[in-house]
Amino acid sequence: RSVTYRLTVTLPEGTTPGLTLTDTLPPGLDFVSATVDTTGFAGSVDTTPPTGTSGNISTTGEVVTLDFGSTTVTNDNNAGNNSFAVTLDARVLSSESVNDGLPTAQTKTNTVALSYTGFSGAAVNDTVAASFVEPDIEVTKAMSPTSGIEAGDTITVTLVVNNNGTGPVYDVVLTDTLNDGGTLFDTTTGATEGTTPGNFSFNYSSPTVTYTMTSGSIAAGGMATFTFTGVAHPNIV
Repeated sequence: RSVTYRLTVTLPEGTTPGLTLTDTLPPGLDFVSATVDTTGFAGSVDTTPPTGTSGNISTTGEVVTLDFGSTTVTNDNNAGNNSFAVTLDARVLSSESVNDGLPTAQTKTNTVALSYTGFSGAAVNDTVAASFVEPDIEVTKAMSPTSGIEAGDTITVTLVVNNNGTGPVYDVVLTDTLNDGGTLFDTTTGATEGTTPGNFSFNYSSPTVTYTMTSGSIAAGGMATFTFTGVAHPNIV
């Protein structure tokens, strides 16, 4: 997965020499690219500034430095066109040691600072925090009846998906293969749809029942319940 930060730079009219933007990514994020957006900006700025990285991605965070050089804002007494934006894209490392949204959400703080030649006075910086979350899925299965089953009996299967995580889960596909390791069900009779959540579709292709999420998600702390019925195999003992 990736994370995108949008940084807005507002300058005074005239020339700002040696403009440098330094962004410190949270640990666990790996810098990918930077894009300069000058929409609505009146002036001149390097849209492909030299970009360097330093720091430790896993511990203190990767530091991204963009060197814009001299940047000019048109002297038109219009404060509404003194800003341009920088979009930073970063990749989320697949490492539980630095990126783990379980059992609680993890806060990720990004810090950006601006400097220029001859800079003095109070620091020009800002921070933004975002929560790193992830789903934690548990599936349970129950059948009814569980005993005294005879050939031709109807058996109801209930599947429950619980999201015990801190973030929603998307694109869920749930499958149940009849007679996986046994001969309980008559697969020629098939499976009959029972309860299907509104954002899932049901399909049976012998010998597998498949529920596919078609929209939405299962929220953190949420659950989804599915039922279908099958017929006991004629040769069941």
